[in-house]
Amino acid sequence: MKMTVVCICTGIVTLSASVHSQEAKVSIQLQNKPVNEVFAAIRAQTSYSFWFDTGDVDLEQLVSVSVENEPVISALSQALKNQAVDFNILGSHIIIAPKGTFHASVVQQDRRVAGTVVDPSGAPVIGANVIEKGTAANGTVTDVDGNFSLNVKDNAVLQISFVGYITQDINVLSAWGGGVNNC
Repeated sequence: MKMTVVCICTGIVTLSASVHSQEAKVSIQLQNKPVNEVFAAIRAQTSYSFWFDTGDVDLEQLVSVSVENEPVISALSQALKNQAVDFNILGSHIIIAPKGTFHASVVQQDRRVAGTVVDPSGAPVIGANVIEKGTAANGTVTDVDGNFSLNVKDNAVLQISFVGYITQDINVLSAWGGGVNNC
């Protein structure tokens, strides 16, 4: 129990101390390394968090990434070029989803959104609250793998909270098809 509290407190300090910028630049020189090492390098240099379904991204795929003081999107493009996914940077989050997800959901008035909530180390957050902001009862909690699924309005803002962590607001339209930072 004490170890859990220590881990949560460490996550809180890491989360609250992070400074995020969509213009963040990274320097990464990795040859034939797993994608998860690229993600770790990006997290270490920018404090971005990654959101994706573990079934969508092959974290063990060997890739080579060579960027020197370039935008994060350059490193991500190199790391994910052989996978059937797109990514979107929203605030302090890098959201990765199957190709076409970001554009396809824009035309829907109501949509089912799904995702995974992870802590700064990439571990799933079990029991995090995910609600459609401004509604009294449209919400859910993450399962044992940190996954959630929820029907929301097209212009919804998801509010994600967990005891001891800073509450995060995610605009569904921007995150899943708003186009501002689509790649």
